Amino acid sequence: MNLYELSADLMSLNDIEDVEDVEVIREIIEQQIQTKSTGIIAVVRNLESNIAAIDTEIKRLQELKKIKQNNISRLKEYTKECMEIRGVKKLETSLGNISIRKTPPSVNVLDENLIPLEYIETKQVMSIDKKLILGDLKDGLVIPGVEIKQGTSLTIK
Repeated sequence: MNLYELSADLMSLNDIEDVEDVEVIREIIEQQIQTKSTGIIAVVRNLESNIAAIDTEIKRLQELKKIKQNNISRLKEYTKECMEIRGVKKLETSLGNISIRKTPPSVNVLDENLIPLEYIETKQVMSIDKKLILGDLKDGLVIPGVEIKQGTSLTIK
């Protein structure tokens, strides 16, 4: 039996009063629920430790990826500098070709204060202050378009 079925059986025992062994049955079901709950705690803790190990591995792999990307960048920059010193724009090899080309033009802003207003874009961001709304709702204020939502959560310690 699973935990849900045991809980349902326990609730149905509340409706039965004429059976002599109701208390004995109730204790057996409660003991089984206790055993199932212990098992659930063990599984949750095991999964939590797996998640922690996965997070650690993800962090390690991200650091390794960054190191490899930095190596690629340094190697490309080194190769480009060597080619520019020699005045070579293209190298052909058996694995592939290496070439130097110009990048598209871009703007480098030296001083933002000197830029005319016609080139400045103003962006406006709107957001809802949910903490303020919650406080006002708790104080009894009626605000259209919102409601207080409250659920439950399970804590395993």
